[in-house]
Amino acid sequence: MKNIAIIIAIVALTAVYFIARDPMPNEVYFSGNTLIMGETSGWQGFAKTYQFNATGRPSFNDDYLQVITVKNTRDNIAEGSAGKVRDFIARTYSLEDFDDGQFGKFVPSGGTRDYYAYCIEKSTREATYFVMYIIQSNFDDNKLSLHEAKAKSDENFRQLNTVFDQITG
Repeated sequence: MKNIAIIIAIVALTAVYFIARDPMPNEVYFSGNTLIMGETSGWQGFAKTYQFNATGRPSFNDDYLQVITVKNTRDNIAEGSAGKVRDFIARTYSLEDFDDGQFGKFVPSGGTRDYYAYCIEKSTREATYFVMYIIQSNFDDNKLSLHEAKAKSDENFRQLNTVFDQITG
């Protein structure tokens, strides 16, 4: 009888672990590089933001990948939560429709150089995903013009779609 109780407890704890754990992988592959999850913010019920870069540590000089997920719950759909996130990131990153996604050039408050953002939006039954690549290493030997940044859009959008497949696959 004691063994049955232990087995039931183990099965229950295993079920809780798999139900409650965050499905986002700790690493993704982008343009031939392994990017490690560093910062996360938000919460599972509404929206959650994940940031990936080469080191897994926040940096103001390294390019990074950002994924925002908005759960497709009844409340989120009724409140238009994905639309609110879409509008927020469009304003923040000055995104405009471009080729197979959105592209933006922006300068953060107090910033002295141009940053570039590429974004795709895709939905599954469970959530809406905003997958973005932010170039912030645009200085010194890495100087990138607006024309050069736009020229890289095809490859970056293709890579963002690959990341979407990794995180939802």
